[in-house]
Amino acid sequence: MPYSVINAIVVFLAIAAIAAILSRSTKQEKLNLENTKKFCEKNNYEFIRNLKLEELPGKIKDFTIIQRHIGYKDFHSIVKGNYNGYDFMLLTFIYPGNHQTCGSLICLINKKDAKFPKFYLRDSKTLIDSLDKLLGKQEIKITANKDFSDKFLLQGANVEETQNFFSESRQQAVIQEHVKGYEYEADEDYFVISYPLSPSIPVEKYEALLTKTSSLLKKLEV
Repeated sequence: MPYSVINAIVVFLAIAAIAAILSRSTKQEKLNLENTKKFCEKNNYEFIRNLKLEELPGKIKDFTIIQRHIGYKDFHSIVKGNYNGYDFMLLTFIYPGNHQTCGSLICLINKKDAKFPKFYLRDSKTLIDSLDKLLGKQEIKITANKDFSDKFLLQGANVEETQNFFSESRQQAVIQEHVKGYEYEADEDYFVISYPLSPSIPVEKYEALLTKTSSLLKKLEV
């Protein structure tokens, strides 16, 4: 068989494989949207489609977790409602140009009267953390619990307030509730958890992240 024919076959098979993947992704995304709408109808939540980033309140846009996604096209969908007494938003981001095939999910809860310092918390990543230090980003070490300090990177606007807030019981609550890849952030009004990047985000992840966020928030409020 001529080499040019073999090349043509290889190219055709590659295009067919890509088309099949995109088709499956599109079908899954449509199914996820339908399930999300049903989830909202069942729980009396509000469903919002394709909200622009600039339409969010300024305070929310300032979160580290949100700023990291500043290059995203828009929100694939937003779910708003009240869960266990907390007003919440579930924000789904999508990458531009990927036809909604890859994104990230964020749960944001209005914690009302709970007094939290402004902090950001995630899994410790040696290389990234070293680069952050070179850029002047501050890491807060809680030396009373080496397991916590070794496991997580913790940054805060006020070192003393953040250290005082993360008592031993709160550190244990984070360790017990933590799912690898989750990121956490808070200010005086909101508590946020970010679910890791995912090719597709089914409604089950919405429910799980909402439950996880409210559960950890209750423990941190104590």
